[in-house]
Amino acid sequence: MKKDSGITLVTLAVTILIIIILAGVTINATLGDNGLLKQAQDAKNLAESTTSETEDKMEEVLQEYKNVMAEDESINNPNTNTEPEDPVDPPESETPTVEDSKNNGIEFKEDTEIEDVNGNKIIVPEGFKIASDSGNTVQQGIVIEDVSAYR
Repeated sequence: MKKDSGITLVTLAVTILIIIILAGVTINATLGDNGLLKQAQDAKNLAESTTSETEDKMEEVLQEYKNVMAEDESINNPNTNTEPEDPVDPPESETPTVEDSKNNGIEFKEDTEIEDVNGNKIIVPEGFKIASDSGNTVQQGIVIEDVSAYR
């Protein structure tokens, strides 16, 4: 009794047939009508169209904002607002200090040079004032704010 080892021709043919079927299914899943590559391309196209639509809508909103800004006189011309109650003018004879300007809420009617407590010179532009929460020296941080923003 001799036993043959190895595979038969039928077993080999069945194995090859199974491999061919699996390869066909894999190729169809990847390249078929609704395969992975087509789904990836569809997702890319959808993302691009959504981005384009979003940009168009953002452009419309921006244009509408510009139209509103152009129509609103109080935004375009801040001088149409009423003057604040009794603005304090800086003293004429001496250079005002940061501390005096801050505490008295002095609104500068022209570009003005002022000094901090250390004698450092600061230029405050016309229409600005020293903020009430500002420091008293350049090192502490002197905050200059636009007066028209609070009218």
